[in-house]
Amino acid sequence: MKTKPLLIVSAFFLLFFSFMASLDAQVIERRVYRPLKPNYQLRKPVLLRPDLLIVDQVLQYRQNGKRYIAIRVANKGNLKAAPNLLELRVSWRVDYEHWSRVERFQSYLVPELAPNAQYTIRYAIPDHEIHTNEGFGSDNISLRYFADQEKRIAEQDELNNIRTFYLPVLRN
Repeated sequence: MKTKPLLIVSAFFLLFFSFMASLDAQVIERRVYRPLKPNYQLRKPVLLRPDLLIVDQVLQYRQNGKRYIAIRVANKGNLKAAPNLLELRVSWRVDYEHWSRVERFQSYLVPELAPNAQYTIRYAIPDHEIHTNEGFGSDNISLRYFADQEKRIAEQDELNNIRTFYLPVLRN
């Protein structure tokens, strides 16, 4: 009587180990029969297009107490860029509510730019208009620039046309 359970247990182990061995063999087969990767590398095609981007912005102070910011737009592409608009959005919150947000829009014409050429725009920060409730409003002014806002120029990279810059609110 003791041989029957022993026979059942040994049959179970035999089936279990043979199943595991077949799984292990399948894994080995998958590793052995992998498709070979090609030896060539794909090259990105060189696009003959302009590429407008905002290179940098520099905060400048003047003797009259006003703050100015100089924005440089460059064409890093390999063709000339047609004239386009640079849009500047200045925004801040007067109070903590979202509806107290104030925005000012300004557009500048950027002339035709040859490859690797740059154009600088100077903007006066409207500090006389900016007021916030201390402790509740914005601590910073958000300046956001959009080169080729209207997407009139087909470029190499359309994602590098936006820059954001923050300045502290001047408290009087």
